[in-house]
Amino acid sequence: MENWLEVLSMVGTLVLMLAVFAGAYFASRLIGRRYRPGAQGEKAIRILDRASLGRDQSLLLVKTAGRLFLLGATPQHVEKICELDPEQLPSLEAAEQGPGDFLSVMREAWKTRSGKAGGGKKS
Repeated sequence: MENWLEVLSMVGTLVLMLAVFAGAYFASRLIGRRYRPGAQGEKAIRILDRASLGRDQSLLLVKTAGRLFLLGATPQHVEKICELDPEQLPSLEAAEQGPGDFLSVMREAWKTRSGKAGGGKKS
């Protein structure tokens, strides 16, 4: 009879431990969903457009924290080319709504960047 009580005690302890672990798991998932960046329906980082330059090379137009960046990406490296001013890019609104015309955004950015440089050639 004593052996059965010991076995039941061990089984009870095991079930209690499993319940604690399962509760901790589900609580951490709930908290993680609620407090992660962008949990209120907006993503923290958005890729507005992408242009392929060749095999495994591309330009990315990325928006994060209200800032706009032009990035160059390869499988081994991502590099910031420049930061763009969203207010000086009228075609940006179309790019944010969905796949847009990357070339027109780049032309506008190039005009803006060349104008800031002072003696840059405007195209």
